[in-house]
Amino acid sequence: MARARNIHVTVTCSTLNIELCKAVGADEVIDYTKCDLISELTQRGQVFDSVLDNVGVPDNLYHKSHQFLKPTGTFVLVAANPNVSGMARIARLFMQPSLLGGGQRRLIWTMVETKKADLTQIAEWLADGSLRTIVDSTFKFEDVPKAFQKLRLGRTKGKIVVHVAKQP
Repeated sequence: MARARNIHVTVTCSTLNIELCKAVGADEVIDYTKCDLISELTQRGQVFDSVLDNVGVPDNLYHKSHQFLKPTGTFVLVAANPNVSGMARIARLFMQPSLLGGGQRRLIWTMVETKKADLTQIAEWLADGSLRTIVDSTFKFEDVPKAFQKLRLGRTKGKIVVHVAKQP
């Protein structure tokens, strides 16, 4: 979606997903299996306006983000394990002061909120080709537990689709 707004996008992924990331619009790809991610980002300097963390790994990415985020930059955390340790990690990120090793950049933790206007915009981008999506796999509605299990493994390459209506 950032590419649809002409924003320069740098992503991290494993070697296996480099071409996929480029295919959906990444301008730059950092292969985290070939380097230390934090060192690679730090070498670039404070060049990023924002970081969107969908994975939550490495654990200290936010604490080191002042080394690669601009002083006015924002770190957006999307990923969090939905368990006690995951919630404790989120609390620590927000509560630990920078003087005690906490982060030095603005931190936002976001949860998805579906809005009609957002869905309309996404539909327009899909229709005009500004946004492309990759489908990893599809499941029948009765196979939702299998779809969820695949999602929990965290190794999908694209979206998981569940058909809620009977297919012709």
